[in-house]
Amino acid sequence: MKLRAWTWGLLAVAAAAATAMALAGGCGKNSPLNADTLGNLVGGSTGQLIKAGGHEMNALALSEKDEDAMGQSVGVSLTSHYGLYNNDQVQTYVTLVGLTVASASPNPGGNYVFGVLDTSEVNAFSGPNGYVFITRGLLENVQDEAALAGVLSHEIGHVCHHDGLHQVQAAEQQGALTEALKANNDIARFSALTDAGIDVITKTGYTQPQEFAADQEGVKIMTAAGYDPHSYLRFLQRLEQLQGSAAGGQLMSTHPGISERVKRVAEQIAAMNNPGGAILADRFAKSVNPAHAEAVNPQGPK
Repeated sequence: MKLRAWTWGLLAVAAAAATAMALAGGCGKNSPLNADTLGNLVGGSTGQLIKAGGHEMNALALSEKDEDAMGQSVGVSLTSHYGLYNNDQVQTYVTLVGLTVASASPNPGGNYVFGVLDTSEVNAFSGPNGYVFITRGLLENVQDEAALAGVLSHEIGHVCHHDGLHQVQAAEQQGALTEALKANNDIARFSALTDAGIDVITKTGYTQPQEFAADQEGVKIMTAAGYDPHSYLRFLQRLEQLQGSAAGGQLMSTHPGISERVKRVAEQIAAMNNPGGAILADRFAKSVNPAHAEAVNPQGPK
């Protein structure tokens, strides 16, 4: 299967436009993107993100129509806490890869926003309705474009399964959102629920069954887009090894069950009919860290 190379021309325009929109928020070229400029990118400044839904404000009443406000809030929270990596080339490249795999997902026309957070932590996050972020630390542990595509496909799997919304609803059922429900009006309560949901999504993370399902969906998505799923398996195996070290204590802390995930992904790929696909280590190296492109592929591009 060939990579969806035909999408790259159009996606390059879309990614460049998205970057330009974000940079238009007053920071100027090559300045770090902040919560306000991200808010402009995803549809409104920070103070405009949360709007009351007009129904009883509890997490169980939240539905897919509330996901965009929740996803934007997750994006603002993450970029406020970590900041966005100040590298336009990397941000655009990750967006290109993200849009490529999103085009092969069950929701190809979704509202997808991709970003790289400026932290050495190794993690990835997916807010409801398509707000997907990876960390600079994760990117530094990726070896090729196919592995990056696998990570982004996994996060898109969470988005397609509405896992963020389901986690917030589950938190209320478990009594974790009691304080949020004490707010004295619908707007304040929705805001409090969203704040609580941010903690659930960015700190507590997803359940192991949600992780297994996102891996399964992610392998399907990246393969349909033309990438080699073996690269994603190698990335998971690398994470499994790193988690055993002292430096790996917080590695992918919001993505539990790495050993079982490795096993399941290996079994899924083994059951596929010669998935193959593109790896693109050279393009990854040139796009993310040109200084190391020759080390990754000393004989030049293939």
